[in-house]
Amino acid sequence: NEQGVPSFSDRQPERVSYELVRFDCYACKASSGVNWETTPLFNGRYEETILFYAKQHSVSPALVKAVIHAESAFNPQAKSPVGAQGLMQLMPATAQELGVVSPFDPEANIEGGVRYLAQLLNSFNQDVRLATAAYNAGPGTVRRYKGVPAYAETQAYVERVAILARRYAQDS
Repeated sequence: NEQGVPSFSDRQPERVSYELVRFDCYACKASSGVNWETTPLFNGRYEETILFYAKQHSVSPALVKAVIHAESAFNPQAKSPVGAQGLMQLMPATAQELGVVSPFDPEANIEGGVRYLAQLLNSFNQDVRLATAAYNAGPGTVRRYKGVPAYAETQAYVERVAILARRYAQDS
């Protein structure tokens, strides 16, 4: 906009110039110029679905929103170069293990992603930092490193998800 604040959408804007930008992982690029404290939140998108599955799997809705924001910027058709799919960027093998048949279906993706996040939280004794690191780098990597791996991408991801989760929690 006129103030230099970027906006992101999964729909082509009408009557304004725009630039097509693709993110492998919206919040993973260590050198991202996004200010995670002020970037606009995606309030109200998939709200009922997120609340339903977060409650069903005992996961903070704010954390679910933060992961979706970080992974896909709420784009249900997002697909990464390594094959992660949908809102919560489920890898095909993970989606298959979770029984997610249609990873681009927002409800199926959110249900599977929240269930996977709940599994990671349980696996890492409800440690959100370790669970989000595992969501990004894989649980085996977090176990091998005995903590958040020393990967710039994963460290940035964990920090940014924490910022977004705090902001979504304050906003609800």
